[in-house]
Amino acid sequence: MVILARCKREHREPETASAEEKKSRPISTQRIEVQSSENVAEETRGATSQKKNEAPNKEGVRKKKKGPTSVANIETSRNERNKEKSMRECDVTKGRWVYDENYPLYTNSSCPFIDEGFDCVGNGRLDKDYMKWRWQPQDCNISRFNATKMLDLIRGKRVVFVGDSINRNQWESMLCMLMGAVKDPKKVYETHGRRITKEKGNYCFKFVDYKCTVEYYVSHFLVHESKARVGSRRVQTLRIDAIDRGSSRWRGADILIFNTAHWWSHSKTKAGINYYQEGSQVHPQLDVSIAFRRALMTWASWADRHINPRKTEVFFRSSAPSHFRGGQWNSGGQCKDATQPLNETSKFGLFREELHC
Repeated sequence: MVILARCKREHREPETASAEEKKSRPISTQRIEVQSSENVAEETRGATSQKKNEAPNKEGVRKKKKGPTSVANIETSRNERNKEKSMRECDVTKGRWVYDENYPLYTNSSCPFIDEGFDCVGNGRLDKDYMKWRWQPQDCNISRFNATKMLDLIRGKRVVFVGDSINRNQWESMLCMLMGAVKDPKKVYETHGRRITKEKGNYCFKFVDYKCTVEYYVSHFLVHESKARVGSRRVQTLRIDAIDRGSSRWRGADILIFNTAHWWSHSKTKAGINYYQEGSQVHPQLDVSIAFRRALMTWASWADRHINPRKTEVFFRSSAPSHFRGGQWNSGGQCKDATQPLNETSKFGLFREELHC
């Protein structure tokens, strides 16, 4: 199961303020209006008698008398608040996959950004039902993705994905979904002229009409992959106390989506023998769960120092279920029989509580 956490930082206004400061603060108002046919008819009838409901003040300007508050407006406002509260309180990680004939949102023929390694249809997959599943939370509904609305929301902003191939999948999928609202495909391009391939791991796509970018930067562990001398040999190590060297590219983003997990289950990472490094010390052996937690603390500390929570929304994704049977991806495992999603939630989870960055 994918664990998606939104990193929070709380910022409170000072509780005391001078009278002058209070006067100078702008007042934000929001009005929600709902007009039924009856409302319109009522307003039409009331237009001719409007002057009767007004009384001149001292300056001779007619002042509108207060009338009864519309029941429809009150009910609509309450429903909107309840809907927003429900979405805030809803745990979207609890739910199930449901089959929906209205999907997919894109195909390999409609999206030019799917590289050959992720092109299921192009690589010979015959069944198509896997494209028609959507996630249904247990306690709320998620609106269908609206590419035009999404592009308006990220207008003038940077959306940055950082992580392994799981996040790369999400990044490519986001590009493909957004392309559904683009009128001129030539106005979407990679800023360095790169074509998406498995060999390269850093991309920045610009949507010209919306002045926004959707970017991906590869980082399997979020911390620095290094080398160190152990005895007479120079070996690969993982600096769990140092952030990835490419972190400067992540700064200044408006939306940051991080992930790491799958590479921590590889044999060398899992064994932890002469692999995890802190400072100049290479641990002879360190448990992978301890190393993983320390690496995430390094990442969280970097976020505290370099991310402005007033500008940037941060999300962290951990793992996704393995669909291999009869072995792993590099030991003869196959996933050709996996035609339906896994609806049973695994009992295993590295972090289930919400992260506070």
